[in-house]
Amino acid sequence: RWKLYTIDNTAVFICFIIACLIRYKFEVEVFHSPLTIYQTGLSVMVYASLFLIFQSYSGVLRHTTIIDIMKLFMATSLSYLTLFLLSIVSRRFNHGEIIILPLSVITIHYVLITVMLFFFRICIKASFQMISFTYVKKKKVLILGAGEMGVSVKRAILSDRTNGYQVAGFIDEQKKLYGKNINGIPVYH
Repeated sequence: RWKLYTIDNTAVFICFIIACLIRYKFEVEVFHSPLTIYQTGLSVMVYASLFLIFQSYSGVLRHTTIIDIMKLFMATSLSYLTLFLLSIVSRRFNHGEIIILPLSVITIHYVLITVMLFFFRICIKASFQMISFTYVKKKKVLILGAGEMGVSVKRAILSDRTNGYQVAGFIDEQKKLYGKNINGIPVYH
């Protein structure tokens, strides 16, 4: 968990630098300013705090679910909103240069970090799934019922890489489901 937390915060740092480079048209002189370093640190602190609050790093990567993705989305979105509002309020009351981050950099950074962290988690999950299906010869099975219970059974089978089974399809009595797919798995009569 702490390794993922460290990776996420390192990604925040790197994406902030990339956002500054994009905003200032790849002029490297921007980074000689201590102000940019302080603003990068401020951004990392805000994101790190919200990662801790939402515990977006706590899920097992190979079992990433929509709930894990939502936690990550909430953490990055609230970090963006916090930095945005902090910058607006600081401009209004002239609190100091360190807190007044360029709004364009904050926005570019938000898009970059959200896409990067989503992509990272999806790639890790896909890699584990490919490895589990590639190297182990599995017996194909059909699940009776394509409702919630059937989908839960499918999830249980697919989440255990050592069980020796691969879901080949669902069998269901509902005519409206025939020929359709549930998460890429066909439904049969």
